[in-house]
Amino acid sequence: MQNLGFYNTRAIGLHDLTGANVARRFAIDTDKQIVYLLNSHSIYSLTLEDEKLKSIYTTTDKTITLEDLSYISELNHLCFGLSNGDLVSIQFDNDFDENVNVIGTLEECIHELKSSPDQQILVAVTNSKVLLLSTNNDYEPIAEAILDTSEFGEQQLVNVGWGSKTTQFHGSVGKKAALETAQTTPATLRANHDDNRSRIVWRDDGDLFAISFISLTNQWRTIKIFNKQGQLQATNESPLNGFIESAIAWKISGEFIGAAMRFNNGQKLTISFLEKNGLKHGELVLETGENIEQYVEHIAWNKDSTILGLVLHKENDSYLQLWSSSNYHWYLKQNIPFSSVNIQSLLWDIDIANKLHLITNDGQYHSVTWSWISQVSYTNTRSLVFLIDGCHLFVSDFTHSSIPPPMSSYEIVCPLPILAVAFDDDHDQLILILSDRSLAVCGTSSCLSDYRTIIRLSEIKSAHYVSSIVSSAESPIKSIHHATHYRLINQEFYFIENSHLHIYNLQTKTIKTSLSLNFNCLTTAVDHEEVKHLYLEDEHGKIFQLDNNELHAKMHFPRPCPHFSAVLNGRFVGLTENYRLYLNTAELAHNCNSYFIHDKTILVYSTLQHQLAFRSLINDEIVAGISQRRTERGTRIVCTAFTDLKLVLQMPRGNLETIYPRPLLLTYISADLIDSETTNYKRAFELMRKNRLNLNFLYDYNPKQFFDNIPSFISKTRSDDDICLFISEIDNEKNTREEYMKYILKQEKHPPIDAKIWHPKANLLCEKFRSCLLSTENCTEHMNSILTTFVKQSPSNMEGALVFLSQHPKYFDNAIRYLTYFIDIDRLYDTALGTYNFDLVLMISEKTQKDPKEYLPELNQLRLINNHHWQKFKIDCRLKRFKKAIENACDYFVEQLLNRPDEHENDRFQEFINILENNRFYKLAIRKFLSNQQIKPTMEYINHIIKLYADYLMTKKYYVEAALIYERGRFFDHASKAFRQGKDVQNSLKLLPSVSVQAKQVSCFCFQFSTQFKS
Repeated sequence: MQNLGFYNTRAIGLHDLTGANVARRFAIDTDKQIVYLLNSHSIYSLTLEDEKLKSIYTTTDKTITLEDLSYISELNHLCFGLSNGDLVSIQFDNDFDENVNVIGTLEECIHELKSSPDQQILVAVTNSKVLLLSTNNDYEPIAEAILDTSEFGEQQLVNVGWGSKTTQFHGSVGKKAALETAQTTPATLRANHDDNRSRIVWRDDGDLFAISFISLTNQWRTIKIFNKQGQLQATNESPLNGFIESAIAWKISGEFIGAAMRFNNGQKLTISFLEKNGLKHGELVLETGENIEQYVEHIAWNKDSTILGLVLHKENDSYLQLWSSSNYHWYLKQNIPFSSVNIQSLLWDIDIANKLHLITNDGQYHSVTWSWISQVSYTNTRSLVFLIDGCHLFVSDFTHSSIPPPMSSYEIVCPLPILAVAFDDDHDQLILILSDRSLAVCGTSSCLSDYRTIIRLSEIKSAHYVSSIVSSAESPIKSIHHATHYRLINQEFYFIENSHLHIYNLQTKTIKTSLSLNFNCLTTAVDHEEVKHLYLEDEHGKIFQLDNNELHAKMHFPRPCPHFSAVLNGRFVGLTENYRLYLNTAELAHNCNSYFIHDKTILVYSTLQHQLAFRSLINDEIVAGISQRRTERGTRIVCTAFTDLKLVLQMPRGNLETIYPRPLLLTYISADLIDSETTNYKRAFELMRKNRLNLNFLYDYNPKQFFDNIPSFISKTRSDDDICLFISEIDNEKNTREEYMKYILKQEKHPPIDAKIWHPKANLLCEKFRSCLLSTENCTEHMNSILTTFVKQSPSNMEGALVFLSQHPKYFDNAIRYLTYFIDIDRLYDTALGTYNFDLVLMISEKTQKDPKEYLPELNQLRLINNHHWQKFKIDCRLKRFKKAIENACDYFVEQLLNRPDEHENDRFQEFINILENNRFYKLAIRKFLSNQQIKPTMEYINHIIKLYADYLMTKKYYVEAALIYERGRFFDHASKAFRQGKDVQNSLKLLPSVSVQAKQVSCFCFQFSTQFKS
């Protein structure tokens, strides 16, 4: 989405080449910067450096005229053809007179000469013949071919008859109708203004060339395509009810041949595009209607095939039109009128892509250079992109939606073509520069009938309307051919014309100041300070600031930058034609093809390696590059939108792609929403949710601040669903601060975070959110959020959630449906069973897929257990919560011993012992029994468990530990044996008095001990 802006203009007067001596053709030596001009009888050289014009060749016979010329830089030869058929070359190494050679003579007048792009072949064409000469072998002929033949060429298509007239059903007319030939002769054979001259165009690779000529047989203009050996390849298909005009050009990229054609018996003027096989492939419609007076005189593609230049002639006026194609739409970027002047010839520069050379019949040589510029009006409220298309100005507001061109948010329609626009971001002002030098000033209301604003998007509340006109008579622009670099600042219109900077006041309609410039201005820029200034760059890269009508040198780029911007702190960003990006004198990248300044502080640029990079203009050390972000080859940045932080990219074909880069999002969230004086966690949450960023960052970035702002976050959040979403993403393992900080380009210095206080975060946040939600006036509105706080605790507290839910049975159905998003319904059934609330279990079981025949018998069996502790024990065993089962069983046996024993006590104790042995919770059981104040009644159970625990330790060969446990349970025999196996002699002998042995056995034990430890 770019426009063509005047980059540089130059005009040189050719005083000797006017009237009858007007120059008709010219060629350029780009190395020496010399232009060779040809008129009827002479050839002149124009040195561009000193603007000197001199004659280098003149015919002696005035009846013979010069027809065309071609400069061959490899040989430093200038070749030209004469009306008598002579082909002459001039060698510039020595004296002209000694080096004028006649290469050969053709039988007819030479219409055109053209060398191949590699300058290996020179082609000369007459009215009926084409001659190919080799420039490497002293212009030896390669081939000669007759133009006016009935042959199609080697690439003739094979027609099998499908869909043809002979295969169709003709009804009552009969089969004879299939044999009738259609009349293809157009009403007009050729244009009235056709000069009957043959034309040559080469494809850029030098393999093919095309010739447009008048057939002597049928008087039609025909296009034939030859290869470099002179062999005919194809012939164009005849236009239906139309004819071909003389203007022709081959697209530099080699895709198509552009030829001027008329259809519908002359009522449709087009540039039709032909493939190399002669078939038509698309068209550019220039005008439709009856009595079309204008015609196409010249066609030329620029070096990189991005601009199609046309010269249209109407009555005594000529119009230079520049067209570009994008997204299958042709845009008229420039329509420059030349009143009462005829453009004789034009050539695009072979070194500079957008530089055009042309000569006119009033004795003027013009060189005009354009530059592709993106014209974006960027503020904090909207991003407007202006796109010129002839009389239409398309305005796309990317703050609302990304509308691909040629569609737009709204368009301004003018009666004359628009050449340029100038706008002021802060004051929302816009000026259109029209082709007749008049200025269309846009405001907020429309009062002119000839200028219309068509709104295409209903969301647009304010648009630009042409409210006043500065007529061409009152216009400060004297010549539209020499005015460049239009800018608008605070009701003052700036432009450069004839090396003078003019400042025009729109209110008084007078030129306020005119400053003479002692340099050629390359481009201009405007800063974004409170008091705006205009900056100018000369052709060497030096920056000047306009202040109080005086120019002050500010900085010098290492290389000239056709695109530059003034940024914060008096710094400048510049982009050269060779893709080098500079920040003042420092080179940031050597492969940049486009850039954009976001929010005055972030530089976004794209590279030729199809990547995006983001750089802070505040802190030079911070660079965030998205290396994994791949884009299509040739992708360019259009703009960013500050409102929703999106980046708009344009693909080479012309379609748009919108992305939301993390550096823009996270920098805005951290710097403008969290670190600002008025924190706005609601806006930060909405942006992160929309762009699927991890919501843990809201807490991880500054834990204490977010923790203190939780009540405010709850009150401002749009709905309970948003709170649920945030709580559900809480993750102890996720530290988004480390992950996202590399994307933040404006980082504030925060005190270090104490991980012991603020991490792990799940329980901290869940408890804080729960307390805040429960303290609200109507906490039931946040039922799902409260349940989520139970679920996201670490470990998850599903039982607490069900207990809380049982207190609010009114919301049970919706709440259970919500909980199933976190946990399987069958697991939820088991969790409800673990609360020992059978009513809750029954309500949840209704939501499951369980068969009542499966769970009702089990629940009935559990309900029949009359003891509450043993009932819990059975439930815990069912859920395999053996730790809780042991605790509940201990409570049951303590209760039984303190009260009347149950008849099932022994069986239940054996079941308890089996569970205890299988899961090894001996310490838990002992601790639970010993916690009873009346320990004596439970001593029997304790000793039994102690015995089991010590036996278990013995199997693990923990002899000393087992001996101590045996001793605690007063199993002295086992304790002594364990001490002996553990080689603890002292404790083993100490227990001998307690061991039930006879006195004579004591000495035996002592002897065994001595033998054991002696060995």
